[in-house]
Amino acid sequence: MRILNNENEGPLKDITLFLTKEEATELKDDLEKLIKNIGNNEHVHINDKEYVRELTVTLYNPNNLNHFDERSKKLILEDV
Repeated sequence: MRILNNENEGPLKDITLFLTKEEATELKDDLEKLIKNIGNNEHVHINDKEYVRELTVTLYNPNNLNHFDERSKKLILEDV
């Protein structure tokens, strides 16, 4: 697991998510889609109702990072 703070491009080690039931359901459904379609749909976005907050979830294989940008590769491989 790797967590990137998009505001400062630094790694995070510990977070807490506060989700509504609707947001949790969307996350569950999107995770199931990601797992079933790995390689076809690499990431999903879960937004709050106001589209102010966004959670992006992506699946990765450390042996195949070709579709990631350099910052993401560094986070995945070096955890920095």
